[in-house]
Amino acid sequence: MQKFNAKALLSEFSKLSSSDKNKKAHSNKVIKQEIKNVLEDTKIALYNQNREYAVKYVLWQGLLNQYGIFGRKRNSKRAFGVNKEINYYDETFEHGDLVSIDFGTSNIDKEFSFTHTAIVIKSYTDFIVVVPTTSCKDGRLETKPKDEQDDTLVITSSDFSDVHSDSYILIYQIRSVSKNRIQKKIGTIKGTPLLHRIDCKIVEIFAPSCYKES
Repeated sequence: MQKFNAKALLSEFSKLSSSDKNKKAHSNKVIKQEIKNVLEDTKIALYNQNREYAVKYVLWQGLLNQYGIFGRKRNSKRAFGVNKEINYYDETFEHGDLVSIDFGTSNIDKEFSFTHTAIVIKSYTDFIVVVPTTSCKDGRLETKPKDEQDDTLVITSSDFSDVHSDSYILIYQIRSVSKNRIQKKIGTIKGTPLLHRIDCKIVEIFAPSCYKES
């Protein structure tokens, strides 16, 4: 049975003055208790997952505790390698680059999760805009709603050696992510007919008036 009581927490929060809201959470008994409750619920949920999913969740939570909005490294650039010599944050990625992105496990319902290859649409100082991909599996696309099927393309390993398996390009899942989510650079599809198709599809979906004009 779930221990977390959202109603009690919201009720307590509504009673707080502006100055009280800025005090440490542990100084309020109700807030402190509900923190314990939600963590206990999380522990039970993880115990009931398979080992792979539990490990992925814990690793993601560990990353959030460092680089998330409350993390002590929130404004730091994530580094990889034995000597922390690899830094993707300072790289400028090009349109069409393939990168491995950790989309995390703090997601709702069918939002994209876990680590997947993504196609870079635009690179900024702190963010990259990407279209995620996921490996093709029998029946996976057919189980999606028709509007999601219509906005999905395919990238094949036979056409692109950097792609390990045939994958769906989920254009409707396009998003901006922190460069701290980048795991590695994989390759590129820059200058290919496929990237042109992706670009045209993005304009068709998200800027239909421009698409009609063109």
